[in-house]
Amino acid sequence: MSGGFLAVQAKRTKERNKKVNLEDAFKEADTNNDGALTIDEWTEVLSKTGQDNPREAVVLVFNQKDRDQNGKMSFEEFSGQKTRSELAFEAIDKNGDGYVSRTEFKKICPSLTPEQCEAAFKKFDQDGTGRINYREFSSMMSRGKQDKK
Repeated sequence: MSGGFLAVQAKRTKERNKKVNLEDAFKEADTNNDGALTIDEWTEVLSKTGQDNPREAVVLVFNQKDRDQNGKMSFEEFSGQKTRSELAFEAIDKNGDGYVSRTEFKKICPSLTPEQCEAAFKKFDQDGTGRINYREFSSMMSRGKQDKK
């Protein structure tokens, strides 16, 4: 076996172990076992690890990590990975401008009539810009999950 192969294997093992450690830390912090951290759960885990920071500083970092701005931090957000919502948004945002246009939106709603599609787009374009940003998209995705419950 070559030294390069062993180095690659060692790196993969180290990355896997790091992810397992992050998952364990996340699960321990997620005291209500809902799969996401609240600001209070995150503050508690920081305190337990001896990182007593002013609440304002914790809130600022929490809000930066909570990229979909739903008030909770998913494991993907916690660990710096892309969330399913982010991956879906990027797949829909074909031109990569950071927004879903009406044209891009229509492509994901082929079973809707043009009128239904326009009504849905207007509903989710909360700021009225004629484009759906990531925060609006996340809100739309969250509503869909709630509707299925």
